[in-house]
Amino acid sequence: MTVLAEGFEYDGKTYASLTPIARTITGAHWSGPRFFGLVQRRPSGREREGASTLLDSVPATPAPLREER
Repeated sequence: MTVLAEGFEYDGKTYASLTPIARTITGAHWSGPRFFGLVQRRPSGREREGASTLLDSVPATPAPLREER
């Protein structure tokens, strides 16, 4: 991905924001900044209180993309 003055370029296409790039990569709706690790998810009330959740074992950001050879 390349940052441009007017947006972002990914896979030869220009996008106005990160969200459609995240959707292209995953096939699902994602917040672009969150997908690329630019913002962190705010903890829920249960998490603030110290309750364990299924998300405790999930990394906060996705693994980096690998280049195909």
